[in-house]
Amino acid sequence: MMTHIKLALVALLALGGMVVALPEVAAPAVGKVAAKVDATTWTLARGDSSQTGRSTAKLADKLALKWRFKTEAPIKATPIVAEGRAFVGSNDGLFYAIDLNTGEKIWSFNTIEGPLHPDAGKNEKKFTDPIEAGACYVDGRLYFGGHDGNVYCLDAKTGKMIWAFATQDKITAAANHVKSPDGKSTWILIGSNDSRMYCLDAATGKKNWDYETGNIINGAPAVGKGVVIFGGCDGLVHVVGLADGKKVSEVEITDYIAATAAVDGDKVFFGHHGNKFICVDLTEKKIAWQFGQRDFPFMGSPALTKDHVLFGGQDRRVHFVNRADGKAKWSFRSRGQFNSSPVIFGERAIIGCDDGRVYMLNLADGTEVWNYEIGQRVAGSPAVIDGMMLIGSDDGSLYAFGE
Repeated sequence: MMTHIKLALVALLALGGMVVALPEVAAPAVGKVAAKVDATTWTLARGDSSQTGRSTAKLADKLALKWRFKTEAPIKATPIVAEGRAFVGSNDGLFYAIDLNTGEKIWSFNTIEGPLHPDAGKNEKKFTDPIEAGACYVDGRLYFGGHDGNVYCLDAKTGKMIWAFATQDKITAAANHVKSPDGKSTWILIGSNDSRMYCLDAATGKKNWDYETGNIINGAPAVGKGVVIFGGCDGLVHVVGLADGKKVSEVEITDYIAATAAVDGDKVFFGHHGNKFICVDLTEKKIAWQFGQRDFPFMGSPALTKDHVLFGGQDRRVHFVNRADGKAKWSFRSRGQFNSSPVIFGERAIIGCDDGRVYMLNLADGTEVWNYEIGQRVAGSPAVIDGMMLIGSDDGSLYAFGE
């Protein structure tokens, strides 16, 4: 419990949020963000800071359940993997560290233990607000937001809180990280339902800037060359300067954008509530193409290859289309909606489904390679590392699969 650490908390008041730091916890040096994705780790919800949903990992075509870790509520957050551990938040209000080999709990952190929480120190409350946002890992630290509206920084080894930053509404968007423009520090980017995108210093939690939009932000930001790119429920694609948080440009879509967008060069790929999947050209500041065969929204995020885009929809299909023009190459139909976001590795992809199954698909033709029936909705998205895939389910469990 935080009350067992020292009560000598230092409250730092920042415009737009309050930071609470624990000075007695040593701060590790903040190093450079790796340019390449390590196949033995999965440190961001969509694999990299551009949110492309790609993994360099190798995974067998036929997988077996290695372990199952049970929590007390649905797991909607994407797990991340580092230091031989899996890290994931649950709707039971706890954030967990799990041994990657055994599936045993190493530690858990309850957001009610954070000093910014209104019920801090009240042991009679077993669970607190859900954690459905994906975390990110940088240099021994974990960063994530919760429904209590706070952004947390934890020590990955011990689970002890280093700092917390308060926003004005719940957070459902995954955290991202980026090197500061001067190369001297790491910054954390995270959106909130208070309609703001926040840029925080990873070491201290102090706010560098925030950017106000016209409605809630559900998706995580993507990082391009000197800019931060994200969609919002105000129906806009926002392009914001990384250095100062000032508007660079915006593209009007008119419909709610709930998913995280994937960015590659000057192209942005995402689906929205208006039953379309879209490619936006940032140079031209306009929609390059639209895909939509049926009147169903797209809530999941896409994964990119060099020439194609893969995404699921509430039309019960996974679609594989050309990046250049949005023309369909194939689609895979299931028994339920796809609200999960796929991950591509080699010539395969993994995605969860509302029909209670996890599917592995062949990218060449969309045929099913493997599936596993969990039995309850799988709206969470997978983490893929060498020899292992992890995914959460509405049954409250995190599943780990391997050869």
